Amino acid sequence: MITHIPYGEWLPDIPAHQNPGMLTARNCKPYVNSYGPISQWTAFSDALPAYPRGNILVRDKDNNVYYFVGDETDLYDLTGTGWTERTRTSGGDYATATDEVWEFAQWSQIVVATNFSDEMQSITLGGANFANLGGTPPQARHIAVVRDFMVAGNTWDASDGNVPNRIRWCAKGDITDWTIAAATQADKEDLLGEGGWVQRVVGGEYGIVFQERSVWRMTYVGSPVVFQLDEIMPSRGTIAPGSVIRVGHLTFFLSNDGFEVLVNGTERQRIGHNKVDRTFFADLDEANIHRMSATASPKEKLVYWSYPGDGNSGGTPNKVLIFDWENQRWSEMDDVVYAMGSASDTGTTMDAMDAVLAETGTDLVTNGTFATDSDWTKGTGWTIGSGTATHAAGAASALSQDVSPTDLEGYYLTFTVSGRSAGSVTPSI
Repeated sequence: MITHIPYGEWLPDIPAHQNPGMLTARNCKPYVNSYGPISQWTAFSDALPAYPRGNILVRDKDNNVYYFVGDETDLYDLTGTGWTERTRTSGGDYATATDEVWEFAQWSQIVVATNFSDEMQSITLGGANFANLGGTPPQARHIAVVRDFMVAGNTWDASDGNVPNRIRWCAKGDITDWTIAAATQADKEDLLGEGGWVQRVVGGEYGIVFQERSVWRMTYVGSPVVFQLDEIMPSRGTIAPGSVIRVGHLTFFLSNDGFEVLVNGTERQRIGHNKVDRTFFADLDEANIHRMSATASPKEKLVYWSYPGDGNSGGTPNKVLIFDWENQRWSEMDDVVYAMGSASDTGTTMDAMDAVLAETGTDLVTNGTFATDSDWTKGTGWTIGSGTATHAAGAASALSQDVSPTDLEGYYLTFTVSGRSAGSVTPSI
């Protein structure tokens, strides 16, 4: 049973005297007019050799799931519970700078990765290794797919060097063609003014470009302009690229004065003002703000931000802020989270569960193979021998064993019946 405790809203920015809400809501999730427990974190893979700098979850056309992660020197794909290195075979290990991260984007059956320090990388889903993306794309800190284009932001190329206020896009429908040409619609745009570095590009039907002090909307209009760029938030941008996360028509981000959300790419709403903004900034380790990351649970209507706060070790994020966008409530959690991301797996059938559990499950039953005549409580008519439990004809009776299940966990019971001539078997827990 999950219990939601009715309490006022967590409002740590308001002084304690006559505060209409609560000063503490730690290690819980917000709900309407209440707070509830956070599900226990569960490990689903082996540890990486180094801390993750970015990740992406994708599915191919056959619904196979791929989970890619990058660290300082390598790219990996999750295989079962282990990591398979997918680093390029030509060019050597990657050289991700200390304050840089990996960003990923899916282009049909291809995943593209960039870390700014190295050439842009790509892998076909199901392929063996990443490789340099063809077509001489720029090195870039940020990438996203907007309509039929791969858009890169904050770029470097051999001709112009570092151009942190630039966005550049490939030819329409072709990520291996970055040569600027009116016929293909490949082009670039330098965002002039006081916006500063491009901090993130968010994709979809329209694009959103976050600078340090400005936000732009990219709307496809075709040749010769290609994209119409409208500055929708002058003097307001994001100070933390990893804080930006889009969930449907909502794009959440940390601006220079607090947490905000952009609705439909046009309407700005402040969600942390007079609630958590001052408390967050007082706790934030700004020297390691590049370690901030975000994920969302659309089903729960929750956004999670991990960040390095007071007491962190070496800049490792040790705090999590949680926002319920439906009920406009916040809570916090104390936990070390190197990088936020989404995870999933493919569906399976009951017939395939044996193989899955043989690899990942923990058997609660002792001597489930009946290798010895022990550990089981035998009712009338039961005998154990030669790897089989046998029941003689006659009155029904139980063959049982005590186990220790855990709350909120799932369990799977399997058994094999052979040599049956009459009667029935009824499992019970």
